[in-house]
Amino acid sequence: MNFTPEQIASTNKAGIEAVLGLAHTQFAAFERCLRCISTQPRPHLKKASATPKRCSTPKTPRNTST
Repeated sequence: MNFTPEQIASTNKAGIEAVLGLAHTQFAAFERCLRCISTQPRPHLKKASATPKRCSTPKTPRNTST
């Protein structure tokens, strides 16, 4: 089978367009996923931010000698 340069070019162009379309779709899905993650409430962050606050508060020294 012999292919003309125009047929090869059009096949390459169609393949590149298909890959770019897939990349666009995946990027859009990734953006939606990030948007969903950033808008959801995160109760575990309250707990995580309380730990450094608790650790940074001054404590009274204990007498360890008995």
